[in-house]
Amino acid sequence: MAAKVLSTEEYFRKGGTPETIISFLSRNGPANCFMLGNLRNMGFETGKKQELLLAVDGKDGGAVPGITAVLMAHFTNALLYFPSTSTGSAADSPALPLLPRLLSWIRSGRVNRINGLASCMDDAADYLRSADEGIGIRKRRMQLAVYESDLPRPPLQPEGEPAPLPEGVYLEKAEGPEWELLDRIMDEKEHIEEFVTSPGARETFRNSHLHGGARSLALVNSQGRVLAAASSTAENPSTAMIVGVFTVEGCRNRGYSRRLMDLLIESLKQDSLMPVLFYENPVAEKIYKGMGFQDREDYDLLHFQLDEAQDSPA
Repeated sequence: MAAKVLSTEEYFRKGGTPETIISFLSRNGPANCFMLGNLRNMGFETGKKQELLLAVDGKDGGAVPGITAVLMAHFTNALLYFPSTSTGSAADSPALPLLPRLLSWIRSGRVNRINGLASCMDDAADYLRSADEGIGIRKRRMQLAVYESDLPRPPLQPEGEPAPLPEGVYLEKAEGPEWELLDRIMDEKEHIEEFVTSPGARETFRNSHLHGGARSLALVNSQGRVLAAASSTAENPSTAMIVGVFTVEGCRNRGYSRRLMDLLIESLKQDSLMPVLFYENPVAEKIYKGMGFQDREDYDLLHFQLDEAQDSPA
């Protein structure tokens, strides 16, 4: 029978459970780190900030429907996942029942981008281009990498210990209840070209720490200005995404980011979480592979731009 689209509330009324959704997404925990982390932080209830839709098989007879694909809206970002390989045509995609809803989100301004495995994004882009020529799509290709703890890692120093911090540079950890360090980190990130902050970024960053789904480390000077930082986010029972690694201009090439990355990785490992991250250039590839990360899959981010005539009020 034809696949159906269910909200989480409808799925639960049919006998489905949160654990079943988590199990489906955990088939590829690294690729679904953001969705798993969002569900941990914000739960399964539908609201203005987050909505989760499920494509399920059309079985009748009272059986709990099987999930075939998942689509999430989180603030202005969407995420899509299905476990099969793309056929190159949206018409054959497990996500096909969900894609009209994605189109409506884009047209209404609910979301302005979507990310996921390249195979999932290929199907989404194919559908959107055929359904609405007024939607411009810009693709950003990244590599999803996973930390392999059993690989040998070169030490920071010949004796295996990091060099002492320079005088006037201090290590800080984001801790409650004030979380004041988070605002200082965001203040610096907003002035770095590589980082694209979206609406709700500060709120998401703070909420993820409040709910235990993130951690941040920073090196600061004696005035409290952040010189370098590294964070994890979307922490869930199995994985955590390393994000926001930066060193401000004028303090680079001093090993600050590497030091913070090592500390963050060790902290995640102590909690039995697999560190994962994205990169998109050869310089980052060399650094991360030298730290023990290995490529997993291509991962795409699609940015949407509505045609001006379609986007303007009547």
